[in-house]
Amino acid sequence: MNNAIPNHHMAWASQPNQLPPSLSGPLSSVSGFQPDNPSGSSNPRFAIGLDLGTTFSGGTVKASKPGFRHTPYYWIEGNAEAGSADAFGPGPKAPTRLALYPPSQGASEPHRWGYQVSDDEESFRWFKLGLVHEDELHEDLQGATELDEARALRSQHKAKVSELVEIYMRKLWGHTVQQIASQHHMTGDQVVQAEIHVVLGVPANWKSGTRLSLLKAARAAGIPGQHPLSTVETYIEPEAATIALVEHGAVPADLTSGDIITICDCGGGKSDAISFEIQPTQPFVLDGCVPAEARFCGSVQLESLFMQRLKSKIQALADPDKAATLSFRDIRPLFHRLWELGIKRQFDGSSRDWSEVIPDYLLRNGNRRITRRSANRTAAATVTFTGSEAGELFDLTIRKIIGLVGDQVRAVWEKKKRLPKFVIVCGGFSQNLYLRTKLAEEIDSLNAEYKHKHPSGTIRREVAEPLYVEQAVSTGCAMQAFEHHIEKFEIQPGPSVRIASRIAGSSYGIATQQGFRQFVTQGDSLPVAQPKFIELQLPDFVLVSGWGELTSVSLVIVRGQATQLVPSARGRESAK
Repeated sequence: MNNAIPNHHMAWASQPNQLPPSLSGPLSSVSGFQPDNPSGSSNPRFAIGLDLGTTFSGGTVKASKPGFRHTPYYWIEGNAEAGSADAFGPGPKAPTRLALYPPSQGASEPHRWGYQVSDDEESFRWFKLGLVHEDELHEDLQGATELDEARALRSQHKAKVSELVEIYMRKLWGHTVQQIASQHHMTGDQVVQAEIHVVLGVPANWKSGTRLSLLKAARAAGIPGQHPLSTVETYIEPEAATIALVEHGAVPADLTSGDIITICDCGGGKSDAISFEIQPTQPFVLDGCVPAEARFCGSVQLESLFMQRLKSKIQALADPDKAATLSFRDIRPLFHRLWELGIKRQFDGSSRDWSEVIPDYLLRNGNRRITRRSANRTAAATVTFTGSEAGELFDLTIRKIIGLVGDQVRAVWEKKKRLPKFVIVCGGFSQNLYLRTKLAEEIDSLNAEYKHKHPSGTIRREVAEPLYVEQAVSTGCAMQAFEHHIEKFEIQPGPSVRIASRIAGSSYGIATQQGFRQFVTQGDSLPVAQPKFIELQLPDFVLVSGWGELTSVSLVIVRGQATQLVPSARGRESAK
């Protein structure tokens, strides 16, 4: 019996440098699709996925128009101007940064965002991480230079994190509405008055309070528009990335029933890992294997390490009085040239050296007489990072990502007694050549470790293609919005891949006067079907403040998340 998974949605995978038809850019460039509805009988509905990233943000849209059997997913382009001098724009994302005050030369628009803010300009960044309470931040982020600098700037300008998130999301939303209006020959007012369903990606380890803060900021920013049926909700980022990558062919087509895939989403501030088992059904069904895990290891931490090292190198060459007052803000332009345009994008583990001339204003204060120390310097002092030094800095972050992948694979083995068939890496940081090299070494090491335990199983590594890797989260979120709110009303098919169950990342229970009673244990499989009520019988009865006497309680499961307890009728009556 052939248990191979039907691969109609993977047929294009043999062409790795070609976008799948459903992700092939703006609507006007998609063969066979006409932006206008010829009948004009009804307004379109929109399913939108938004990915507010730590360093870059983006969106994906699917329009549902009566009379059209197939409409593609398409990306919201970054806000770089056409012909921009930005080295990496325009692209499918915009930098997550804000300048809330005019630049020195003057500007009429005080709220500039994305590519409107230059890399070397003082600006608000990393405010997404500010939504997480400092007590809940992972130890990897404690004392990070970039976060300390971001907090100091917010304090200086008396800017609240919630306000920054709201302003940025308002800008991103307005940009999204403009692009939708342009693609569909509508006005902006017509777009926001249409039925829109928005799904926001959130990290796997975000608690409910942090998610609510993001939703509150989104609604304050005008999301999801004005239609009474429009909705906005959240979805776990690694799951969104998984369904997008599987749906659009990033997963190789030779999967069979029972195979396991592990997805690692490497972003700017954190990396997520999640694993699913393949079920041979239509639509394509994925069952959770082990709890998703997130670690704060990404370009934010790497940039912090590099910034600290760069500052130390300059201070060693500067006059003592200048060295004592040198700030990270002072060295940001040099940091941009050396790091952003050089090492970050191009380092591959080779022995190449990286050098830049140090501006004189970083070495001594103005109008100061040249000292013996400065006279001993060359006319053009330089700062250099050797290949081994760059590798040392990269390793501090990449080792954590490699450890995340290794721990996820071992967790899969402990539960299933077999290895994942594929480890698939996505996210902006996944395109780093050095990370790819180290990940390949880790996969080889894991295969050797489990060879005697699982001789027939070998892990294979896949890196999602850069053409669409950065939009996996927003595309998966748009797929969720379409499936849950639009598909059932339309003739066009919805996503052919769905997640059936999620592994509980925490334990759930109820505190009573008789003690704590646990109902869900970390690692339990929870159905994603919504809503799901699990009836829990309690021995005799328990007393719960505000509920009275309970003999049973229902645990509400929404999309695989235990959300709340519902008391029995007796409990509600006793609580009156």
